[in-house]
Amino acid sequence: MVKPVHFRIATALLAALLPFLIPRVQNLMSTLGLRREFAALNLETCKQIHHNVLAGCEDLALHVSGSTRLLYTACAANVEERIPWFPAMGHFSDPELGSRIRDKLFVLDLTTDKLTELKTPNFVSTFVSHGIDVIPTKKDPTVVAIYAINHTPKGSVVEKFYHKVGSAEARHQKTFSSAEYMYSPNDLHVFDESRDAFFYTNDHLFLKGIPRQIETMLQLPTTSLGFHAQGNFKIAARLISNANGVQGDRRGNMVVNSVFSYASLYQYQPDGTVNDVQVIKVKHGIDNPFWSAETKEIFFAGFPRAGELEAFAKDFDRKTAASAVSRVKLESLLPWAPTTEPGEIKKEDIPKPLVDEVFLDPGTGLANMTTAVALDAHRDQLYLTSVFGRALVRCDGFSKWQTVPI
Repeated sequence: MVKPVHFRIATALLAALLPFLIPRVQNLMSTLGLRREFAALNLETCKQIHHNVLAGCEDLALHVSGSTRLLYTACAANVEERIPWFPAMGHFSDPELGSRIRDKLFVLDLTTDKLTELKTPNFVSTFVSHGIDVIPTKKDPTVVAIYAINHTPKGSVVEKFYHKVGSAEARHQKTFSSAEYMYSPNDLHVFDESRDAFFYTNDHLFLKGIPRQIETMLQLPTTSLGFHAQGNFKIAARLISNANGVQGDRRGNMVVNSVFSYASLYQYQPDGTVNDVQVIKVKHGIDNPFWSAETKEIFFAGFPRAGELEAFAKDFDRKTAASAVSRVKLESLLPWAPTTEPGEIKKEDIPKPLVDEVFLDPGTGLANMTTAVALDAHRDQLYLTSVFGRALVRCDGFSKWQTVPI
């Protein structure tokens, strides 16, 4: 028989844990795709392009300057090599192979559809690509700085390259590393090239084994948002659960998403000080966001059935993994939404973000495990890519799509 005192202790403990457990259970259900239907949405105008060339491209970065419209990406030289070595998925079995991986940089001209592999003649070391960002240099706007995460067996770093627009080379400039502050980088947002000022996400505290799995499934607040400028690193925000992608407008606003179906809008200062402003919920797991300055929207690429990802990542030529893309309009987010009263806004006055689902592949094999999205507003085309995909996916007529409000 349970003693009253034990019952009271158990009840008090449960009451204390509920605020922690309830949102995590809800996030887990959304990420695993429980209690929702999976009907295909807007696949008709989409097709794979550059098959087996743009393979294993985890991230996309859009550069627009005048009439120049370029889509940059970093892709696997051999996507099968990611099965034994890809730390971002917990694949650590063959560090010797990892040291020999030489991934590739590409740029796609969205005006001419010309694809160019960017040779890196002064960079011949290990390159295991992951998140990237690009930004024009202040000294010469025709030179684009490429920042790319690199998961070497000796540790994860960020590489910086310069690309002269129109050329077929990317010249390596420097490597950024910090075992103390940048230990599991996933994605990055660069806002000042002259200072090498960028934010990045550390997506795990525990890199391997059961602790990593527990950290992920319990959504422990053990991940972080890091910051670098002029050779100095620091942690800008701690106690984040499952931090993954980051993107921004380079005007003091950025979004950092959790894998578990939500993102946080931040405002930041040049010194790396950040303020968490608002939460955005979607109905699927999120990998990377895309901030569209042209349409004033944020897109979230990800997976509506996260439970299938581990099996897909080990057998991606025979299995499929569902993909989803959602978007939120900036006008519905707090910094841009009109308010009725000046001064501090109360929690109940915060507007609900206008989110809709714009794309869903329930597992047809067209878009598998989509990890990044980019919109070419000029040609009305949406691009999707995957860390274990065999091709880039291009969808036409995006603005005419029927979408599903969330």
